[in-house]
Formats: sequence, structure tokens, C-alpha cells
Amino acid sequence: MVAVISCIACGTIAAPEDRYCEFCGHELVDLHWVSSTGASGTCADGKVHPVAGGVCRGCGQRIIATGDMVEIGIDRIVGLSHRGHTRRRNEDAAAVGHTDTAAAAVVCDGVSTSTRSETAARIAVDTGIRTLLDALSRGLNPHSATRNAVRAAFSAVAGLSVAATRHNPPSCTYVSTVVTPDEVTVGWIGDSRAYWLADTAPVGSICLTVYDTLAGQLREAGVPAATKFDANATALIRWIGADAGDVAPNITTFGPTGPGQVLLCTDGLTRYVTAPRDLAGAVAGDRPGAAAHLLTQLALDGGGKDNITVVLVPFPPAGDRGTAGPSTGAARR
Repeated sequence: MVAVISCIACGTIAAPEDRYCEFCGHELVDLHWVSSTGASGTCADGKVHPVAGGVCRGCGQRIIATGDMVEIGIDRIVGLSHRGHTRRRNEDAAAVGHTDTAAAAVVCDGVSTSTRSETAARIAVDTGIRTLLDALSRGLNPHSATRNAVRAAFSAVAGLSVAATRHNPPSCTYVSTVVTPDEVTVGWIGDSRAYWLADTAPVGSICLTVYDTLAGQLREAGVPAATKFDANATALIRWIGADAGDVAPNITTFGPTGPGQVLLCTDGLTRYVTAPRDLAGAVAGDRPGAAAHLLTQLALDGGGKDNITVVLVPFPPAGDRGTAGPSTGAARR
């Protein structure tokens, strides 16, 4: 892997020694991240990644591609994306990274009925993670950084649309997280999910997102929806794409009271395992890498009818985990 530095403001490729973009003058910041698309940020010990077996010996970034699967990771944050058993291609994408004080991740799922859905997911995760980390490194709070990242990803995907695809432009869903020593911030558009998985008490694990479907919105409002009998109830009502309209991200903040992990995933996993307690119980005691493989295998064993992507971000994001009691913090939107 060779790190590519590009201006977050205009996208111009910069030389490794540049501090400012020669095209627009924007200050360049070293961003440490890696994506399932093969893209990556700068290495912690230089501009070129000395890779052995897919893992950088300097910064710990890894991109390991084996057939239908891509595994990524950096600084205890792991992601795994699998094509599944039946899809011809993988229309999911994921990216993970960190600043000095926060961990971050983005997961996108191409809308399979749209044109070039895999391209939409790929450009959304790369744009999203770069913008998210850039905003955090410049001092923006996680809520504002999340909003900026979704806007940038939305603009990048909308820009893929051309005359030939204007009636069915490239589209995807989007979910992200920022994990600081104090709280977890999640932003999303669509039906990819985020969960809090408590280490010490699976009963304290919760889903942090609400499906952007009619059924999901009705359920959140306390109104039952007959999803088994009405296909329209489970159709997306919000997504990222040129035909999505003026869509603002859902953003929620959660304050854990003990150690755990944030799970981001596409519906390739949640069609088989949905309950937070079941997800937490399945990975209890496993290291993040092993847990990501275990969750993926659960979906594959269940049928693997869709692409499967999982990302696990530990809380606290850096240093040794404490021995705090069960996590029963409340999310606020």
C-alpha cells in the first residue's frame, strides 16, 4: 500500500511533503484510515506503508483480500466485508480510522436496484471517512463532524449521476460512528445499522439506529406495521443519491457506562441476527477480529443471501479497557 494524500476540500492529489493544497490552499492533515476499497490514509511512521502479509509494520493498517472477502483494520478497529453466497458482486464498503482522541468508521450498502450501486458505496465510505477524520482533527465536535461527513458523501455520490442514469442514479445507504473516551456518536441514512454491544452485560446492549423505512418509522412511533404482508413497508424512504432529495442525516449520541463495542453492519447480517442481546452474546469474550469473523459466519450459515459487512469499534477507543460495571447508558437524538 502506498499512501495517497488528497485535499479534503477539492480532492487534488498532494505531494507527501506539502502542508497546503497547491490548488485551493486548504491545509493538509495526515489522516490515518483504511478502506475496503483499497484506499488508505497516511502511515504513522512515513508516507509509504511497508507491508508484510497485508499489514503495515509501521502503523498497523491492514487490508487483506482473500477471494470474496476483504478484511481491514487499524488500532483495534476492525472491519470485514463479504460477498455472501448468492450475490454476483459485493455492493458493500467499509472504512475505519482514528485521530489522536477518537476512533471512527463508515459503512455503506449499495442500493441494489440502482445503477452502479457498488461505486456509490465505495465513494461514499472513502469520502465519508476522510471528511469525518479531517473535521475531528480540526476540532469539530462529533455531531458536527458526522453531519459534514454525510453531506460530503452525499455530494460525492450525487456527482456520479450522468444523463444516462438520471432516472436511476447510483445510490447507497450510510452509517457511521465516532467513538471518544466519553461517548459514541452515530449518524445514518437508510437501513444499515449501529449497535452498542456491552462487554459485561449483553442485556445492556441496544440498537442505536432506526430503519429509514415506513415500518421502521412506524415502529419507532409505537405503531405496529404488518411488514410481512406489505412489501412497501420495508422499502427505503431515505438514501444517498442524486434522486434522494434534501436528506439530513439522523444523528444520535450514546454515553456508555462500561466497556463494549460499537457494531456497524449492513442488512446482510441483520436479516439473520437482529436482537442486540443475541449479537452481544455471540461475540462475548472474543477479540474484535475474531468477533467480526464470527458475525460474518453467522450470516453465511443463515443463508448469506446478501453482501455482509461488519465493523467493530471498541469503547474506550484507546488504551486499556477498564473494569466498569454493566453498560446501561441511554441514547439521545
